[in-house]
Amino acid sequence: MAKAVFPGTFDPPTVGHLDIVTRAGMSLDEVTFLLFTSGSGLHVKYKLGPMLLKREGLEAADVGDLPLSFFHAANRKMIDEVTRYAVDRGVTRIEFGVEDASRTPLDLLIDVARAAIDAGARRYVFADTTGSLTPEATRYYCSGLTAAFPGIERATHFHDDFGLATINTITGILSGFNVFTTTINGLGERAGNAPLHCVVAALKYLYGLEIPGFHYERLQVAKQLVENLTGIPVQAKEPVIGRNVYSHESGIHTHGVGIFRCMYEPIPYEEVGGNTRFVYGKHSGSASLLTLLRERQQEIGCPVDSEFAREVLEAIKELRNAVGAELEPSSFIRQYYENLDRLGLSEEEVVALAQTVARRYTRV
Repeated sequence: MAKAVFPGTFDPPTVGHLDIVTRAGMSLDEVTFLLFTSGSGLHVKYKLGPMLLKREGLEAADVGDLPLSFFHAANRKMIDEVTRYAVDRGVTRIEFGVEDASRTPLDLLIDVARAAIDAGARRYVFADTTGSLTPEATRYYCSGLTAAFPGIERATHFHDDFGLATINTITGILSGFNVFTTTINGLGERAGNAPLHCVVAALKYLYGLEIPGFHYERLQVAKQLVENLTGIPVQAKEPVIGRNVYSHESGIHTHGVGIFRCMYEPIPYEEVGGNTRFVYGKHSGSASLLTLLRERQQEIGCPVDSEFAREVLEAIKELRNAVGAELEPSSFIRQYYENLDRLGLSEEEVVALAQTVARRYTRV
């Protein structure tokens, strides 16, 4: 794949979009262009409305006076024109998406998508922008879009506002979609997008659908890399990749795992790069502790029996309670949110920064 290296004389504001690709040392065949618009009445009329009116030579003040059908037709016309513009200039890989598609009537969604596809788009992206889909609604939309456009790639792009992005992504696949989008650690706007680790693990272990060539064992490495890059940690009990997912403390669980790991571990930890461990605390049982003590008896320096294990267990619980009393969980939580806040600027910080820029600007 060509490297995106720009000459020193490169001047972005004076170079067209297609020229940027060639100046980067790439051909148009190596780049997929994503063209997208909005679909729902809320978006098309009140967000895109002023722009669509301007394209039609009308005043923006007329937004409230015109029916939704006018804005839909104008939106469809715009998508047809912009797609043909790209095709006429040699773009061969065009992906078309509709924002807020999940709150757009299916017939209108198909109509605007058909404009892009007839003009040359070869992949359609169905977006649940607000994470509002239920699995039943996902099946309705994805089945309908598959029936309407069987000859092109169809991709899901689902947000997780109700915690349904994973099952909705899988439902989309089972309803005929052959491409899905996810994010590492489930990052994204608001509640994030469909998490990569949840989707691929559920497909493999619950549906028997393994992705050829996918390195499941690298999920933990990817998690840690993204945590370090973003400063946003994954919660301890996050499915598949969380620190505590393969940890066991309860006596019932540790006893069962000691017999067969699958009793309490539905995912083989080593296959997804995880680490298993026993955690000893107030919920620990004597069975797993006795096994550990017998394995390390030589290091301990005395005979190990059930009575000895019970005494060690009591000492563990006492120590655990003492440590718990010393910790200040609220300070950890406060520091976590303070770090999150530092990743972006507040309104007050933006205004203060603008005042600094303004002082420099007025001196020029």
